[in-house]
Amino acid sequence: MSKKNQPNRLTLRKFRSRIPLLLSYVENIKRILRREAIVSYGREEFYRRFWTSATNEIGAEIESLGSNIYIISKSGRYTFVQLQCLCADTYFNRMLVDYKPIICNLLSQQGYLTPKHIEYNIRSVNKASGFMRELGGSFVVKPRIGGGGEGITTGINNYKRLKKASIRAAAFVSSQLMLEEQIPGESYRLLFLNGELLDVVKRCRPSVVGDGRLTIRELIDEENNTRRQHIGERSLFELKADLDCEFYLEERSLYLSSVPKSGDRVVIKNVVNENSIDENLTELERTHAKFREIGMQISDFLGANLIGIDVITSDISRSPDQESCMITEINIPPGLHYHVMVANPEAAVPIGPKILEFLLSDAGIPTSLPLIHRQLLSLK
Repeated sequence: MSKKNQPNRLTLRKFRSRIPLLLSYVENIKRILRREAIVSYGREEFYRRFWTSATNEIGAEIESLGSNIYIISKSGRYTFVQLQCLCADTYFNRMLVDYKPIICNLLSQQGYLTPKHIEYNIRSVNKASGFMRELGGSFVVKPRIGGGGEGITTGINNYKRLKKASIRAAAFVSSQLMLEEQIPGESYRLLFLNGELLDVVKRCRPSVVGDGRLTIRELIDEENNTRRQHIGERSLFELKADLDCEFYLEERSLYLSSVPKSGDRVVIKNVVNENSIDENLTELERTHAKFREIGMQISDFLGANLIGIDVITSDISRSPDQESCMITEINIPPGLHYHVMVANPEAAVPIGPKILEFLLSDAGIPTSLPLIHRQLLSLK
């Protein structure tokens, strides 16, 4: 090869390496254009009711400051809340757990089981592909930073799926990604306050029920219509027919165009964040005592007060030492709606009053009332 042709070869190789990144930008633009209007599924309304109910329960007072921010007061003490965000932990606590690979490595160093993973970016998909070949099995692609299930795709078992999922994930947050082994089992959210286990919710995979007439895609649309009609009561998220849905159905010889039989409940995806009240079950009483110890230790290790620990296990009633159990994520602040929107409300735990009592106690992070608000109160 002549030296004259080498720069052209290098330029072409550099361009090819940037193709996935360019495709992720295109995917992001398409995603934005598809959302003609932002549809509310009642997140604001749910948390307004949640905090108002908890405030009344403990005999406190609540006042709206606008932008979904509320000031809650009792016996001269004050605290602020906004949706699921509250004055329980520091900004650093929240930032730390947002970096998934870092928190995963920290937990692993402390002796906790976490999925094997690798960090890569949209231009180094081949690096992730090598990791897949080395371990074998199925994998999960997710943005390195973020939460709420955004950009996560499971069922990654070949290069084509890896590339598609990587492009999609990069379109949500950044080109910095994470590939981790997919763990079989059920997903559980464990909620801890000051080291105490408040609640455990089994979060089942999203599903639709066939009527013998509508396709799976049409049933998804019907489910979203129901969610909008029961705003803030059924689910706080749209049920999306995304890549995770496509791959999950494909592995079961189903498609969005498939028509389920009447009465058949069809699970449509693996990522649980978009599930509904029908698919959340409180299972605090069944939870093995060892999980309480683990949550207490992790809370102490992170110096965190209110955390949601996501674990995958086949049986929450068995010791994690006996079962194949792994910690997949730590959430600060955790979504609180999972513990309210449950299919077995008779077993639901009243977490709101317990959280507020903590925030307004000496154990909570001290919160001083802003000077301007103290002045307004003195004028009343």
